[in-house]
Amino acid sequence: MKVTKRNIQAILRESVFAPSTPGAIKAILDVGDKIYYVKRAKELLDYFLGEEDNEQLTCAITLLALAKLENSKDGD
Repeated sequence: MKVTKRNIQAILRESVFAPSTPGAIKAILDVGDKIYYVKRAKELLDYFLGEEDNEQLTCAITLLALAKLENSKDGD
């Protein structure tokens, strides 16, 4: 697959979630700690490397985006 801006945007769109919707990501989001988000993302990436489960990879991308958001808030 060729890497294009459109392909990357599609992957990032898959990682979008509604913060008010109950679920695993919502539970993690409630912690409100960027370090925790990164640690959980690392766990999901490790799992992905063993199982190649795209859902785990998508969740890891989501958590890394949340960590970046929290980091941006800290810089304000």
